[in-house]
Amino acid sequence: MLKNIPVFSMYKAWLSEYSEIGTALYKYMKIGLKLGSQVLSYLQNPDVSLVNDLAGKVSLEAHRFLGILRFKKLANGLYYARIEPDYNITMLIAEHFKNRFSDQPWIIHDAKRNIFALFDTNQVIFINEDIKINTDHDKDVVFEELWKNYFKAISIEDRKNPGLQKRFLPRQYWRNLTEMK
Repeated sequence: MLKNIPVFSMYKAWLSEYSEIGTALYKYMKIGLKLGSQVLSYLQNPDVSLVNDLAGKVSLEAHRFLGILRFKKLANGLYYARIEPDYNITMLIAEHFKNRFSDQPWIIHDAKRNIFALFDTNQVIFINEDIKINTDHDKDVVFEELWKNYFKAISIEDRKNPGLQKRFLPRQYWRNLTEMK
């Protein structure tokens, strides 16, 4: 029955954690049951517009994090990445990293929501518990310094454009980037 309704857009809108998203999704589904996949072009309705806008924002942030997520190798051999996204995107990005780093165990930690995506080279498990992770590792500090030096060395002083840099990657994401610290 929901075959023709864009369910993935609804899921992404739900991940936005917007306060009125439940009501908007209900109304979106009611319209979607009448119109099917045509609901995507029914943007004059405020609920359809809201769901599409939120789904787009969640998709954009997930896409950004595919490029800016930085893993840090821990002493026990696990790779750890700490993120603080505006939206609940951990489940959306985990599949990408599962495919990309399929031979390495890793953890993606959404510190804002205390959600962990754990990958053991076989499957991704999502948990929402308080876990203490020791992120101090001497070797990693050396690599972070090397990365910062490399980043500084390749930048051209005359071509710096902080305004453009902020537009492409807003400042709120900088706190978890090694080269921006």
